[in-house]
Amino acid sequence: MLVLERYRKLMKRLLALFGCTVPVLLSFSFALAGSTVHHQIHINLDPQTHRLQVEDILSIPREMIGRENTVRFRLHDGLNPTSRTPGVEVRQLSSPTQEEPLASVYELFFPEGVEGAALSYEGQIFHPLKPPGEEYERAFSDTPGIISEEGIYLANASAWYPRFGDELLTFSLDVQLPAGWKAVSQGTRTMQDQSRSIWISHEPQDEMYLIGAKFTEYHRKGAVAGSGSSFETYAFLRTPDPELANQYLDVTGRYIEMYNSLIGKYPYSKFALIENFWETGYGMPSFTLLGPQVIRFPFIINSSYPHEILHNWWGNGVYVDYSAGNWCEGITAYLADHLIKEQEGGGAEYRRVTLQKYTDYVNEGNDFPLSQFLDRHSAATEAIGYGKSLMYYHMLRTQIGDELFRQGIRKFYAESQFRKVRFADFNAALSSVSNKNLSREHHQWVEKKGAPELRITAAQSSEKLLGGFELRATIEQLQPGDGFDLQVPVAIHMVGKPEAFQTRVAVSGRQTEFILDLPARPFLLDVDPEFDLFRKLNRFEIPPSLSQSFGAKKALVLIPAAASTEERASFEALAKSWAGAVEEGGTFEILLDSEISELPSDRGIWVLGWNNRFAGAMLKGLEDYDLSVSAEQIRVGTTEYPKKDHSLVVSVRNPKNASLTVSWVAANPVAAIPGLDRKLPHYGKYSFLVFEGSEPKNVAKGVWPAVHSPLSFAITQPDGTTMVGSKGRLASRKALVEPIGIFSASRMQERVQILASEQFKGRELGTPELDQVAGWIAEQFRRFGLQAGGDSDFFQKWNERLSAPKGDTLLRNIVGFIPGKNPEFAGQSVILGAHYDHLGLGWPDAHSGNGGKIHYGADDNASGVAVLLELARYYGDKFQDGVRPERSIIFVAFTGEEAGLLGSRYFAANGISGRYLPSKMFAMLNLDTVGRLGTNKLLILGGGSAREWSQIMTGVGHVTGVPLQVVTTQIASSDQKSFSDIGIPAIQLFSGANGDYHRPSDMPDKIDSEGMAKVARVTQETLDYLTSRKEALTSGAGGGGGGGGSGERKVYLGTVPDFAFSGEGMRVDSVAPGSPAEKAGLQAGDVIVQMNTQVIRSLKEYSDFLKTLHGGDTVTIKIQRNGIFLQLLATVIER
Repeated sequence: MLVLERYRKLMKRLLALFGCTVPVLLSFSFALAGSTVHHQIHINLDPQTHRLQVEDILSIPREMIGRENTVRFRLHDGLNPTSRTPGVEVRQLSSPTQEEPLASVYELFFPEGVEGAALSYEGQIFHPLKPPGEEYERAFSDTPGIISEEGIYLANASAWYPRFGDELLTFSLDVQLPAGWKAVSQGTRTMQDQSRSIWISHEPQDEMYLIGAKFTEYHRKGAVAGSGSSFETYAFLRTPDPELANQYLDVTGRYIEMYNSLIGKYPYSKFALIENFWETGYGMPSFTLLGPQVIRFPFIINSSYPHEILHNWWGNGVYVDYSAGNWCEGITAYLADHLIKEQEGGGAEYRRVTLQKYTDYVNEGNDFPLSQFLDRHSAATEAIGYGKSLMYYHMLRTQIGDELFRQGIRKFYAESQFRKVRFADFNAALSSVSNKNLSREHHQWVEKKGAPELRITAAQSSEKLLGGFELRATIEQLQPGDGFDLQVPVAIHMVGKPEAFQTRVAVSGRQTEFILDLPARPFLLDVDPEFDLFRKLNRFEIPPSLSQSFGAKKALVLIPAAASTEERASFEALAKSWAGAVEEGGTFEILLDSEISELPSDRGIWVLGWNNRFAGAMLKGLEDYDLSVSAEQIRVGTTEYPKKDHSLVVSVRNPKNASLTVSWVAANPVAAIPGLDRKLPHYGKYSFLVFEGSEPKNVAKGVWPAVHSPLSFAITQPDGTTMVGSKGRLASRKALVEPIGIFSASRMQERVQILASEQFKGRELGTPELDQVAGWIAEQFRRFGLQAGGDSDFFQKWNERLSAPKGDTLLRNIVGFIPGKNPEFAGQSVILGAHYDHLGLGWPDAHSGNGGKIHYGADDNASGVAVLLELARYYGDKFQDGVRPERSIIFVAFTGEEAGLLGSRYFAANGISGRYLPSKMFAMLNLDTVGRLGTNKLLILGGGSAREWSQIMTGVGHVTGVPLQVVTTQIASSDQKSFSDIGIPAIQLFSGANGDYHRPSDMPDKIDSEGMAKVARVTQETLDYLTSRKEALTSGAGGGGGGGGSGERKVYLGTVPDFAFSGEGMRVDSVAPGSPAEKAGLQAGDVIVQMNTQVIRSLKEYSDFLKTLHGGDTVTIKIQRNGIFLQLLATVIER
């Protein structure tokens, strides 16, 4: 967020300064909006005494000096400015007032021909922090200005330099501080020693900042290739923390590069991250000021931080003319917060949450048009000034298309840099590039308040004489007042069509009928399915969430009468705390559950405690969703949490009034309740939350899917009936700009092409080609700066007797490591592995007819090695920059996986001799078959090898934005099993099975390189967590994936398993074309529950049974399909 509420506060100042002359001076102030004053400041700061001494040489444009050769300015009271320029006089006109408590008003008198002045002043600026004036979850404590031993914060509100009105300014700032202190401001630093800094800003600014403290400085020069933009990045931290600094320095360059390509050249020569001494989230020109906790939240670096960087274009590179509303917060939220979610595939969900906030918090009494938005100071002002505004920009984008929208952004920026502009200027830029008159959009979304509310009143299909179908439907606008002119997205789902029919229909007035010609029978109409319109949501489009309970005008809290004295007291304290946040005019009642007989239907309700008498109603409300509670467990999806030491928070619909919400807070232990009191107001968008311990720590959260939405309408068929069918897919949508990632998709693709090339003949064990690959991987480890972890250099060597025709064979693992820095973790390691061997010409396993052909093994497992090398490069670069993990990381390219996990078993038994022993292996991550992710969830196999994996990977998925599925059931698996078998928590990252597995058709051209970049990101985040975690994971020996049973499978059926399925049986994900499975009638989604007389309870039992068969055997397969049991016959063939 931008730190200043510039225009609103300016109005107050002008009223205080000039009384009845305001109308004249307002017009004068705006006339000066293009004027620029230059300040050449020398300032000496004494934090101990809170004092400053300043000499300011001013260059003032002639047009600012009135007819009587005077100009007025404001300056902090008590600084007593004097002129050092002969003939120039300083006259005090007024002292501080109630409206303007900090500043006095002065007048400069100039003799003829003099337009500049040198002023001297000194005194104290010390305003201790004050809490926010309103209970608002995003509010911070604040100060207009402070010089203290904790730090220095001086801004426009501090009145620490002469301010003449609404002018822009340039400056040279020469700062003297005590030894060891550093000062930061806008612009470019030209000098720094032990106590002195000089910052110069040639770019016109609308205010000047000065930040100071005993900083540890981290600095990196950067340049963006091809953009002509070079810049420097800084991190100024209050305590040394090179890892944190490097994280921010890494991403700063990437975000600036991304926005350079989208918007235009970065407007400053540097960007600095500055750690403040109280909690803030401020964006200033060329730097951001973040609080000590905020800066360390793991999600900030990929959420709020890019928002603050982007403010250098919007707000600090193009300024806001506040007389026509604050346009920059919405475009910044749209191109930062929304864009990042869009890049992760979550754009529609982000927009739904945005519309939900408007629906929950804005009403007729607090609504206002965007043209009146100045700053965010409540949930309602955020919902309008950020939410409605970003939706306005989104609707402009959808109307003119992505490419023209990008052109419009670049045009607006190029024409408006360092000028004050309005919403209308952005609208004009888009109108120009699109050759469309968009003034109507500006009028109804910027100048008017309110939002449309839609419903479908009818949808009827009929067959056409010449083929096809006609859909006739009616959309009604329900909001009071005039109708809006809308382009409404609709999706029609049709029988037998895998894709939905999508279009937009023009809607105006109270009711609009539209007619569409369709190629197949329609059965379901969805209106605005991806939330592309700014509108008020229907209650059934909004999943129940905490924000609805917190935002209720009337609220009731029910405390369990059966609670212990401690629990009851804690819940009473929580209830009283939340009662203090109720908006004016609201009511908040606290009762025991024994004082009412049924839940009321006219208010938001909080049900507190596991033993609340209304807990049963909460469990009933959960039946629509994939969360359940038993006597001992909380189940969220496929993940279970013990009720002992876990707290649950859920929101469901009031059973008697679906427009209201009932929220349940059940705590274990009781000591978690004060933490829930503090934390829950910050989780308003969520429907369910699970917390662990007394802190408490959030371990699961999510939003319910929408059910029973009235904008999803069953279409009436010609015979008067309706139909049920499977929804078609919506068209995929690209993000406005692609992210600049930490990991290079193209580099990983190149490595896959090398490893899976004809040159290496499929990387068969015991061949010269596999030895060449081993040498190439070792050379990559050496180049990346890893330390050698083999017996000789990077090679760990031993002999194995292999089956014919191999015999006695020399095997090689390739091992490198980065040593940890924490002495408490000495000897401990986290293993990152991937096997580099494959089947070569078909040994030891080839499908019938494929012997002698090259099995290229692109997905299995050139993809895993490519990701392993990319992570080795990433951590190696950090190591060479002096950044080491807390706990050591060992990188291993395993040999012999295809011959029975030979390489991983050897390493798990031996480790790195004399340095990293198996007994101190902390955890293991295995990258195997990670090259075909696509739109699927990344599977985490072996989740049962430690209780914490589900919680860890839930957090990793949240931070990275990559959908994950933890699989805890035992299945035949890969190298992680060598570790989990000896009690080391180990998982496999797996992009999913496919029909090319162990076939010559597993080729590089089928690899999803962008998916591998996502796998690398997930792995990096997991490694960072594991290397710093203090507590050991709770291992379950052998829980990492089970065994494959005795013997190898010799037959082929043609099913691809659904590895994420956790129910009884083996669910089929897909069926290979022409396979025995297809010929037998097996389909995707079938669950195999029995084969001959063998009951199949899991994928492992299915795999074990297939190993007992021979080619030509006929098998009776019992399946469950859509709730019906069927029996099929299949004849398996030789592999």
